Amino acid sequence: MTWKRVATAVVLIPFVVGLVLWGSTAWVALVLALIIVLALFEYFALGMPSAIAPIASGPRLARFCLCMCSGRGD
Repeated sequence: MTWKRVATAVVLIPFVVGLVLWGSTAWVALVLALIIVLALFEYFALGMPSAIAPIASGPRLARFCLCMCSGRGD
């Protein structure tokens, strides 16, 4: 398990450093938004699918709707 984390870090650290140093602000914001949505999917997958399933047509759709609607809405 540890080697998977090390391998992921070896691949992602240069990508993130390059993105931050040489990428535009729009690219950084886009990648950050993608990471936030993926993290929300993982968070909702921990315990929400059985509770949300009756509301939507499936747990995957429910997690997607929750991820898209979790903003403040200002």
